[in-house]
Amino acid sequence: MATRMSNLAEPGTRWKAPRTRSAAHLRRIRLLPCLVPGCYRQAEAAHVRMPSAAHGKRGTGIGEKPSDQWVLPLCHSHHMAQHDEGERRFWTRLGIDPLSVAIDLWIARHLDDMVKVVARARRWR
Repeated sequence: MATRMSNLAEPGTRWKAPRTRSAAHLRRIRLLPCLVPGCYRQAEAAHVRMPSAAHGKRGTGIGEKPSDQWVLPLCHSHHMAQHDEGERRFWTRLGIDPLSVAIDLWIARHLDDMVKVVARARRWR
C-alpha cells in the first residue's frame, strides 16, 4: 500500500511553498502613498517577485504570486513601470531595497508606523 505525501513534490517537479495571505495588510498598504520619492498618489499593492537569499525570499514562477509579506505601495503608473522596466532595474534606479522595505512594512503592522517606513525609504535613496 503506497502512502501519499501531498506536501512533497515528485522527483523532477517544482515544490511550491504555501502563500502567506493577509487582506488586512494589503488594505493598509493601499492607504499609503506611492513609495517612489516625490510621488504622493494613492497606492496599490505591488508584489515583489524577485528572489533574494539574503532576505529569505525564494523566486516565484509564472502564475504564482508571492506572499503578501512581499508587497509594496506603488501608484498604478509606477507599478506598471516596475513590470515594464524589470524589478531589479526599477529599484536600482530608485536606490531603494524593495525587500528590506517590504519586511519593515510587514513587521510594522500599524498604519502610522508603516507611513514612517515609507518616509524613511524615500529619504535614503
